[in-house]
Amino acid sequence: MVKVLKSDGEEQEKDINKMLETINVLEEGVKDIFPDDNN
Repeated sequence: MVKVLKSDGEEQEKDINKMLETINVLEEGVKDIFPDDNN
């Protein structure tokens, strides 16, 4: 996350996309551990 704050331009955009991808992977992992039973 620090790289996102310290970088700019195309490098920052690449770092943001990598961070968002990591967050999505984490979110899916959490969903596997704690499934939503409200359906």
